[in-house]
Amino acid sequence: MTYVLLASMRLAFRHRDLRVEIVRAHFLHTEALAARFIGTLLEVPYSITVYTVFVDYPKWIVSDIVRHAVFVVADTAQAKEFILSLGGSAEKVQWFTTA
Repeated sequence: MTYVLLASMRLAFRHRDLRVEIVRAHFLHTEALAARFIGTLLEVPYSITVYTVFVDYPKWIVSDIVRHAVFVVADTAQAKEFILSLGGSAEKVQWFTTA
């Protein structure tokens, strides 16, 4: 996690003068953690897409990422239920299917 924080700090510093409106992460893993850090550092919202219910980080970290996202996209009903079980707001969760 320290590496993700340091890399996020570098990216946020590099793009600090751009007009970033939202940070997007397409996986609920390292990308989502980086989006949380970068969004906080740049003071912009972030969103995530969740494709799986398996995570590598502790539940409290994943829950924090989900709860603070401006919106969350789930690609399956199972992913949506997983997001809700982590404390995600039903109003923020968008579900779509690719099938």
